[in-house]
Amino acid sequence: MNAAKIRLSEEEMLLLKNAGWILTKNNALEKVKRMLGELLILLQEIIQEKGKVYFPAEVLASAGKISRGENYLGLPWVILDHPRYFEKGNTMAFRTLFWWGRCFSITLHLSGRYKSRFEKSILCQYDTIRATASTENKPLYICVNGNEWEHHFEETNYRPIQRLDKTEWEKLILEKPFIKLAKMIPLDEWNGQTDINEILAWQYRSLLDLLKQED
Repeated sequence: MNAAKIRLSEEEMLLLKNAGWILTKNNALEKVKRMLGELLILLQEIIQEKGKVYFPAEVLASAGKISRGENYLGLPWVILDHPRYFEKGNTMAFRTLFWWGRCFSITLHLSGRYKSRFEKSILCQYDTIRATASTENKPLYICVNGNEWEHHFEETNYRPIQRLDKTEWEKLILEKPFIKLAKMIPLDEWNGQTDINEILAWQYRSLLDLLKQED
């Protein structure tokens, strides 16, 4: 039996014959990498100012890392991890993600001993987060998925805290082996009136504040 002949759609053929869009894509991704490099400097300044009280020495010892790939759920991505500490079963990281065609996001990721250290601080801020939700246009999302390495914002992975009651919030914080809290920023905000790195740094601070422990 002969294999079916593989054919291209008209749109696919036009793309194959047009090198310009690939070059434009590559240029755009290089700009994303440069932007995240500038964001890294801003985050280092924030940590110097206030973050050292939150991050253990081993977390601060790791330099920021920018990674790039072509296929997260079929789409290109660029990631900045800073600070970052990934040990089997023990993770503490802030991850800034650019996801082509989707969004920017900033995620606080805790597991193992770092989850144990900060879960009480995060747990008790439910009412504060809910109270400020009406004044913020970027809600706080919490991961409801069993896989801690997914980053999309479908309901199977993230849900805004406004849609969870306190019991659900407590269950997610206490019973899962990890905590992931995230903010999503639309791509359109890059060319808005406010510099995109200022927006990302502001959201970074808001996540950092969730780690504040009472004296």
